[in-house]
Amino acid sequence: MTGPPGLRPGRWLMHQVVGGSWQTARESGSVAALVASGSGRSTGRSRPRGRPTGPDRREISRIPRRYPGSETGMGVAAYRTVAADLRRRIEKGEFTPGEPLPSRADIARAYGIGSNVAAAAVRVLVDDGLAKGRAGVGVFVRERPSSSTMERSWTRQRLQGRLALSEGGREASGAGSVRGRPRSRTEPASPETARRLGIAATEPVVRSEYLLTRDSSPAMLCVSWEPLSITGGTPVALPGAGPMAGSSVIARMSSIGLPVTRSTETVTARSATREEADTLDIAPGAPVAAIERTYYGGEGPLETADLVIPGERFRLAYEIPAVPADGPGPG
Repeated sequence: MTGPPGLRPGRWLMHQVVGGSWQTARESGSVAALVASGSGRSTGRSRPRGRPTGPDRREISRIPRRYPGSETGMGVAAYRTVAADLRRRIEKGEFTPGEPLPSRADIARAYGIGSNVAAAAVRVLVDDGLAKGRAGVGVFVRERPSSSTMERSWTRQRLQGRLALSEGGREASGAGSVRGRPRSRTEPASPETARRLGIAATEPVVRSEYLLTRDSSPAMLCVSWEPLSITGGTPVALPGAGPMAGSSVIARMSSIGLPVTRSTETVTARSATREEADTLDIAPGAPVAAIERTYYGGEGPLETADLVIPGERFRLAYEIPAVPADGPGPG
C-alpha cells in the first residue's frame, strides 16, 4: 500500500487512522498535529502488518465526539465532559444530597465509555466537593452546607472566651463546643513557632490541637502553642486539664496573673490539605480560611495558634472597636 508522494508508510497509516491531512503529516511529522487537526474520519483502508504506528490512545480520546446522554461535544478529555454532565444533573436535582450516584458500570453503560473513564469522571465530582465516597458502600451526592457568619470579636472573646457563630444576628445553637478533650504534648518550638512567640528555637512549648464544632459539624481546626516557661508549673499548663479545663486562653492566662491585652490575626485563603479535609469533613483541596493568631500580654506573646475554617461553611466577620482620637472628631 502506498500513500501520497513523499509520505513514508508509517505516516500514511496515521493519516488513515486519524483522518488528518497528509500534507500536515508530511510537514510536521507529528502525531499531535494529526490529532489536533480535529477530523475523526477514517479512509477505510486496512492497516499494514508490522509494528503499530498509530497515535497514542490518550490523544485519540480527545478527538471531538458525542456520547449518549451528554449535551456537550467531546472537545476535551472524555471524563471531563461526562463529569460536566453529571454535575449538571446534580445541580438540576436529578441526584439529591445524600443519594448514591450511579455505579461506575452504570455510568460507563449510559455514556458509552470505559469503566476507567467513568471512574475518572466520578473522581472529578469528589474533588470538586459535589460527591463523597464511602468505603465499601459507594459514592453519594454531598450535602451542600449553608453558610454562617463566624464573628471574630475581641469584645466577645474577652467576655465569653469561645467561638462565636451567628445566623441572622442570633448566636447559633451549639456554637463553639469542643469535640473531645484537646490533645496536648510538650515539644521543642519550631523556628516558625519560636518567631511568633518571641522565644528561642527548640525552647519547650505545649502544643494543643482542638476541633470545634457547630451543631455537631466540624467548624474549626485549631493548633496552638504556649511557652512552657509561662505556663509550666501552673494549674493551666495543659488546656484540657485542671480547674480551668475548657476555658479560653484569655481566661486561663488571666487566672495566673497574665491578662491578655491584645491579639493579632493574619488571614490567608488556601486549599485544605488531605489531613485537614478529613478532619473537617470537606473535599480535598476545598478552600479554607487559615488564620495565624497571637495573644499578647505583659512583656510579649503568651500564645499563638493556627486556625483553619471551611470556606464553604463560614464567612468571617470582624468587629473592630473604634479608638477615640485625641481631641474632637467629626460628628
